Order: sequence, then structure tokens, then C-alpha cells
Amino acid sequence: MEKKSVLLANFDVEGFVESVVRHLKNRLSESVNPMECVFCIEEGKRRLWSPFDTQEEISRELRSGDKWIFMTFADFDEDGTICADGKLYTEGKVEELDDDGEVEGEEFFVDMLQSIGYLVHREGDALVFEPALYDSSGAPAPPSVELIEDCGFLDGPMSSFVESFRR
Repeated sequence: MEKKSVLLANFDVEGFVESVVRHLKNRLSESVNPMECVFCIEEGKRRLWSPFDTQEEISRELRSGDKWIFMTFADFDEDGTICADGKLYTEGKVEELDDDGEVEGEEFFVDMLQSIGYLVHREGDALVFEPALYDSSGAPAPPSVELIEDCGFLDGPMSSFVESFRR
């Protein structure tokens, strides 16, 4: 997915946030608050934190704030790729790596400790969505979010998901 800019006045922020949080609730155990999985990152830095208690706080920050917020789109498990658009993509099925660290026949590989989503931030009167990879593996480095250019088979679904909230 390429970087996408949408005029804030033409975007259903609350609907977007609600869909992402619903996806997180469906993917997490009941003991985990989905708000703990919506991260802020300071531009140009790797430090992540989760300051939100409610969906309304996320929406408010997207409308008026200066933070970059990571919003999950896709998580990976043994069944495939489960996405915030409510679909399961089997072409993203996590496979075992061979001895060289490669997955035969795969163009795009993400493991189960990673999520693909958006770094969303405000620029003027628009919300900007940039594809990003969240890595929670931690060791030896702390969890991180990195901008990515190629989301493989998720490029189309990610772009369509954002577009579905355009008014």
C-alpha cells in the first residue's frame, strides 16, 4: 500500500477506530485490553507507548493530535492472515522457515509476533496512512514499529479498508 492521505472532513474516524479495536478484541485473550495494542510513536524515534483508555481518546488524538499512531490491520497465525476488514487471507499462511531462513514460494513473510498496519498521523487537514510493521518479538531489542513499502498481498486490502471509511 502506498502512503494515503484523506481529508479529515471526508473520513469516518470513529468507524475506522471502532473496526480496528473490534479486530483487536477478536484476536486477543479476554485478559488483554485492546487499547494496550494501539501504540503511539514519536516521529523519527522508536519509543512506543500506549496512552489510550478508550476508543474516543484514539479518535480525538487522530483528529487533533500530533502523535503518530499504529493501528493494526493484519495479524498472522497458522490459519492465515486475519484482517480488520473481517477477512481471512490464506495466502498469508505462516509457514516454517527452511535452514536458510526462507519460505519457499513466498514473496512476503511475516511471523506471528508481528502485525501489519498503519502509522496514522495528521498533516494539516488530512489524515495520512502509511503502511507499517509492528514487531513484538522484543529480544534483544524492544518492540518496534517501522514504515514499510511493500505489504505484499495485503496492499489492496489495506488500501480498500481505508477507502471504506471515506465519506
